[in-house]
Amino acid sequence: MEEISKKDVKHVAKLAELDIREDELDKFVDQLNIVLKHAGRINEIDTTDVEPTSHVTNIVNVFRDDIVKKCISKKDALLNSPKTIEDLFEVPLITEE
Repeated sequence: MEEISKKDVKHVAKLAELDIREDELDKFVDQLNIVLKHAGRINEIDTTDVEPTSHVTNIVNVFRDDIVKKCISKKDALLNSPKTIEDLFEVPLITEE
């Protein structure tokens, strides 16, 4: 696997709009090459007989069925509201004018 160079790190930093000092480049080059080396070792693992999965557990769908039920009336919804204006909830202003 090809190793990361200072030029590569500078290019990625530019794309990500990151300011990397010249004295930090060697550290990042070394760290990224270690990560790539490890990823290369993972690629060497034989996964021929391993089924592809999207989850490590057998959980399929934990949600309940979507059943349409009758809603409470607007009048009942407003019963516990501290303040109302006509048929609406009245809430404190949360933005500045």
